[in-house]
Amino acid sequence: SGTTSTTFPTQSIENFLKSMDLGFNARINAGLIFQKVAGPASRGHMELRNINPNDNPYVTFSYYQEPEDLNKCAEGLETVIKVINS
Repeated sequence: SGTTSTTFPTQSIENFLKSMDLGFNARINAGLIFQKVAGPASRGHMELRNINPNDNPYVTFSYYQEPEDLNKCAEGLETVIKVINS
């Protein structure tokens, strides 16, 4: 279904924070919750610009073009809020 997931390993986060040069020894304890719409009804479009594999294609994502996708996303966020508040 064309799922894309991005994760940030702890080491990458630490390197990012060090690169910010905060001027003090900062330690951040945090967590991330990712929510996505599985099997979206909305469909985008991708078109190659040319035959050069190094050129980026033209992409139209069309996120939430179909109302049911937005409804699913809102339901997912409600679930995330319930988990956080539990």
